Amino acid sequence: MKKWLKVTITSIIALSAAFAIETGKAEAATSNTMHRLYNGNSGEHFYTAATAEKDNLVIAGWKYEGTGWCAPTTGDPVYRLYNPNAGDHHYTMNSYEKDSLVNSGWRYEGIGWYSDTNKTVALYRSYNPNAQAGSHNYTTNLTEHNSLIRAGWRNEGNAWYGVSGSSSGNNNNSGNNNNPGNNNSGNNNGGTVNGVPNFKLPPNTDGILNNMEQVTLDLLNEYRAENGLEPLKLSKQLCDGTAIRSKELWTVFGHDRPDGTSYVTVYPKEYKYSIGENCGGTNWMGDERSTALRMLNVFKASPGHNATLLRDYKYFGVSYSIITDLSNPSVTNLTALSAWNFSREPLDY
Repeated sequence: MKKWLKVTITSIIALSAAFAIETGKAEAATSNTMHRLYNGNSGEHFYTAATAEKDNLVIAGWKYEGTGWCAPTTGDPVYRLYNPNAGDHHYTMNSYEKDSLVNSGWRYEGIGWYSDTNKTVALYRSYNPNAQAGSHNYTTNLTEHNSLIRAGWRNEGNAWYGVSGSSSGNNNNSGNNNNPGNNNSGNNNGGTVNGVPNFKLPPNTDGILNNMEQVTLDLLNEYRAENGLEPLKLSKQLCDGTAIRSKELWTVFGHDRPDGTSYVTVYPKEYKYSIGENCGGTNWMGDERSTALRMLNVFKASPGHNATLLRDYKYFGVSYSIITDLSNPSVTNLTALSAWNFSREPLDY
């Protein structure tokens, strides 16, 4: 029964994606009711304005949990993505995170809804690093959010905003917690202000995040060790090159540089055949380790990027750049773009 249910649910989500977003719109309405559903088999919560999509999922065995919040019909877009390998959905306002996931094999399903520009009601976002599916939870209910943080989920701040909250005082489903246990890296926030997470600002100089090289290398080498591979060594030359590349990603998000040449032209031409690159984007998560781990997980989810992580390279360099000139900075919305470069030989110059 569970096997059939999983296949059926995946099929319904895939088939309904084409009409899910449009069905939720109403010409005379100023807001859309966002339905919240729960899959007891995978632990995923799903959100949609489309009544037909909601009804199909209920028929397939999902539990309907009522109104998650009400979204405005205009505002800042929230992007919806689907991972066909894990059977999981992800939602983000961050266009760079969206593009990075698409490059990693996620399917872009369009704008799911809009965020209230007046920031009337916050949707809190938490993350379970051990979950295959349902790794993120979004809720207007601060009690639910805090209970997940106490259970070991990571606090990722505010995801977006609605014009009103849920139809129930408590949307928490006791079956969805997938407790991370002792793998919790600790609460990443620097306290709360009126119940809203107040992340510590990232250390940065001229747009480049400091203190990220070693923590990223350690996480990457842990992953390589799990796969029976030798550890990489940190290369100053590669780190210098990625410091240039991570800033260039703001202009051209990809492996070409703003002048149209390949990323390898950052280095002397004799090394152009020995250097590999992964590049991506994610939100600043409140501390260096959580941000690096999130970027690593994005690369691991993509077969091509994952293959680069596990090739027979010897040396590694990494850099993260971040927007620092926001007029009203909200750290949970800061975007870190990262370039990871690899080499089989030392760069001697």
